[in-house]
Amino acid sequence: MKISIFAPATIANFSVGFDSLGVALSDIEGSLFGDVVTIEPALETTMHITGSFAHKLPTNPIDNLVVKCSHLFHKQLSERGAPHKKFTLTLEKRMPIGSGLGSSSASVSAALVALNHFYGHPFSDKELLLFAGEMEGAVSGSIHYDNVAPCLFGGLQLIMSDTATCVSLPFFEDWFLVLYHPGIEVPTENARAILPHSLPRTGSIIYWQKLACFIHASHIKDSKLAAQQMHDVLIEPYRATLIPHFDEGREAAMKAGALAFGISGSGPTCFAITESIDAAHLVRDAIVGAMHGTDESFSKICTISKTGARVV
Repeated sequence: MKISIFAPATIANFSVGFDSLGVALSDIEGSLFGDVVTIEPALETTMHITGSFAHKLPTNPIDNLVVKCSHLFHKQLSERGAPHKKFTLTLEKRMPIGSGLGSSSASVSAALVALNHFYGHPFSDKELLLFAGEMEGAVSGSIHYDNVAPCLFGGLQLIMSDTATCVSLPFFEDWFLVLYHPGIEVPTENARAILPHSLPRTGSIIYWQKLACFIHASHIKDSKLAAQQMHDVLIEPYRATLIPHFDEGREAAMKAGALAFGISGSGPTCFAITESIDAAHLVRDAIVGAMHGTDESFSKICTISKTGARVV
């Protein structure tokens, strides 16, 4: 039985929900914007890496996240007294690392879901989310679920607590998400390290008020009210210093008609929101022209994906 699982790219934080909000992405051009893990029976367990960004990953398979996922999965199986099987795992790495698009989450989620399929679904969705959060913590230094939750389940996810509980929020199906990756890497641990140990009280109050208002707006389906909240006054000022021409990108996007502009996850990818495809193309052109990326920069127009990790 050969199974391939695709896990989508994600935007964590979504400007107003630091470690609390995340959305799954769907490329409007129909490409698999995320990672794919394939598992099939074999005489010996082996690991292979392919894809556009395979060269960015550790050459020693032992250091690969997918291999580490399989070790965690099998540890949990052993605790239940279940036997192990032999298989070949192939990771098609389609996403840049250190991009702020949930690259590690996509690999982790695809691997865990593939293994769960292969073994006949021994673990629940909640358990897979717990495992994925543990793997994310190994990468960034702290357990958080705002990438892995939408990656696993799709849609717009609100993280309810630090015990891997999340809930799907209503989202705006007419929103287009314009992504711009400037072609540089910003490891999550670096983006967390730049944050101060304590945050200003006034900024913190404003930030969490904006999150509350955003959640309210999503439930009453007021897209303009929701977009008005999406200005990160707390975390973004620190992380923006890691992204060349960030201020120019924001200014250009807003002048071109964007409803909001922010940092995807820990960066360096930025995203803007529009309510039409025509506006999305104008905003994308404006951002590309203003942010002057490297030869490895790219842009995409996406919508929020209703589905997360799935068989392809």
